[in-house]
Amino acid sequence: MRDFVKRQQQEAVEYDVQFRQAVQAGIDEANAGDVLLAEEVEAEAAVWRADVQRKFSAG
Repeated sequence: MRDFVKRQQQEAVEYDVQFRQAVQAGIDEANAGDVLLAEEVEAEAAVWRADVQRKFSAG
């Protein structure tokens, strides 16, 4: 049981480190201006949705 708890604690610490690194990477990208506008994301999503709808309609 003790090993299980230690392993769980270690996994939680490792996840926390990875999560914080991912968040910091996102913050750094945003600060550098490496972002997408909502309109760009919506335009790409509209194309994707149309493509998926076309595939489902065809088959």
